[in-house]
Amino acid sequence: MGSDDVEAKNDYLLLISSPLCWISGVWQLLWGIRFGVTRVFTTVSDDITIMSTIDKYKINTWMGAPAVLFAFIAHYKNKYTGRYDLSSLERVLIGGSPTGAEVQASLEQDIKCSVIQVYGATEAGFVFGPLASVPSPPGAMGTLEPGVELRLVNVETGEDIPDDVKNTAGEVRVRSDYLMLGYFNNPEETEKAFDEYGFYKTGDLVYEDDDGYFFFVDRIKEMIKYKNNQIAPAEVEMVLLQHPGVSEACVLGRQSTADIGDIPTAFVSRVDNEAGEALTEGELQDLVADKLSDYKRLRGGVIFLDHLPRTVSGKVARRNLKEMLKGMDRPDD
Repeated sequence: MGSDDVEAKNDYLLLISSPLCWISGVWQLLWGIRFGVTRVFTTVSDDITIMSTIDKYKINTWMGAPAVLFAFIAHYKNKYTGRYDLSSLERVLIGGSPTGAEVQASLEQDIKCSVIQVYGATEAGFVFGPLASVPSPPGAMGTLEPGVELRLVNVETGEDIPDDVKNTAGEVRVRSDYLMLGYFNNPEETEKAFDEYGFYKTGDLVYEDDDGYFFFVDRIKEMIKYKNNQIAPAEVEMVLLQHPGVSEACVLGRQSTADIGDIPTAFVSRVDNEAGEALTEGELQDLVADKLSDYKRLRGGVIFLDHLPRTVSGKVARRNLKEMLKGMDRPDD
C-alpha cells in the first residue's frame, strides 16, 4: 500500500495492536501521523478484544501476523459471527511469517477484504512492500522498498545470487540509512548481525520472481534436512492450513533412529467445527503426500494439541514444541 493510495483516501481507521517497540508498531504510528489517519490503539490483542474493537470503531485497516489471523478467523467463524460485525474491515496487512498464494486467497474469502503482505525487521525497517495502487501477486511480499540495498546470498557458498538468476532462494541481507547501529550493550551479537560489507543478516530465505516480486521461503534455522533434501517447514504448514479442519500448524524436524537426518513432523490444532472433529492423522499425512514431493511427507506423524504455544508476538513457540519432541520416541523412518 503505497503513499499515493494513502493520500487519495484519508478516511482510514487504523487498528494498532503491535507494541511500539516493534517496527510494525512504529510504522503504523508514524504512518498514521504522516497521513492524518485515525488510529485506535490496543495493548491487548486477544480475539475478543480485536473483534469488539473492529466492531465498535468500524476499523477498516489492521495489521496482524498470519498465525494470529488464522486463529482469529477460526474463532470468529465458529462462535462470533452473530455477535460482532466485521464488515467495515477492508484491508489486513500481514507479516512475520510466510503466507502462500492459496492460503492468502482463503483468508481474503473468509474475512471478505484485501490481504496485503509486507516484510520487515525491527533491526532493518521495512524491506519489501507493495507498489502504490498496484496489488502484488498472491503470495508475494511485494518489491524492494526505496532506499534499501539488498543482497540475496547463497547460504551454501556465501556468494551473491546474480541479478539475472531468478526464482532461487537466498538469505536476505539489507543495508539502508535507517538500519540499526547495533544491539544495546551487546557488541558480540552486533558483530554477528552484520556481514563484512555492513549488511544486516536477516536469517530469512527469500526468492525473486521474473517480475521483480519477492516471496518468503522460511527461516534458515528452521529448515529441515532429510536424506540430504532441504525442506521448508512453511511450505508444509501452508498445505496443512488449507484443510478446513486445521486451525494452527507447525512443522518441525524429528530425529529418527536411522542416520537420515530429521523427519518432518506436524503439530496441529483443530478448528471447532465438523471438519475439525473428524480430522485424523492419516488424513493430513495423505494431504501432504498428495500436494508435495515424497521427501516432504509427514513421516514423523501428526501430533494434535488443543492450542499451539505462542510467543508474546503471537508466533508459534517452536522452541517449546522442539522440547516436546525431544521427550518422544524416535520413529524408525
